[in-house]
Amino acid sequence: MDVDDLTVIAYLLRTTPAALLTPPDEQTTLTGVPEGYEPEEIDRWMRGELVLTDEGLFNYWQQEWVICTDRIHHLETTLAGMTAPRKDDPERPSAHPKTIAAYQERLEAARARARVIQERGVQLDPEGRVFNAADYAENYSNTHRPGQTTARRTLS
Repeated sequence: MDVDDLTVIAYLLRTTPAALLTPPDEQTTLTGVPEGYEPEEIDRWMRGELVLTDEGLFNYWQQEWVICTDRIHHLETTLAGMTAPRKDDPERPSAHPKTIAAYQERLEAARARARVIQERGVQLDPEGRVFNAADYAENYSNTHRPGQTTARRTLS
C-alpha cells in the first residue's frame, strides 16, 4: 500500500488519511513509536502539530499551560463581572443564573485541564520550566513558525 492507496481509501470511507493512520481513542501505541506518550500527544503528532522529541513535548505542554492559565484568568474575570450585583437590583447578579452556571462549568473544565498539564509537565521537566511564562515568551519566535512544526534546539 502506498500514499495514493491510502488517500483513495480515506476518500471512500469519508475520513482523512491521518484518521486511518491514528490509533483508536485512548490507544497510544503505534508500530515503531516507543510507548509512554499520551493520547493527546499522538493525536497532535499525527496532525503535524507536535514533534515527538523532548523539546517538542516541552514546547507543546508549555504552550498549553500558557493558553490554559490565560483561559482560567479570563473565565474568573468574566464570572466576577457576571456575579456582581445589578445596579438596579443589588440582590440579583448581573447575569442570568444559567449563564453563570455555564461559565462555572467552563472554569472547572479549564482547571481540570490545568491539572492534566501540570501532571504531564512535571513528568517532562521536574524543575517546572514548563510553567515558566517568561521562558515561553523568550523562546516564542524559535518555537512558533507558521506552517512549520518546530522544536527548540535545547531546553533552556
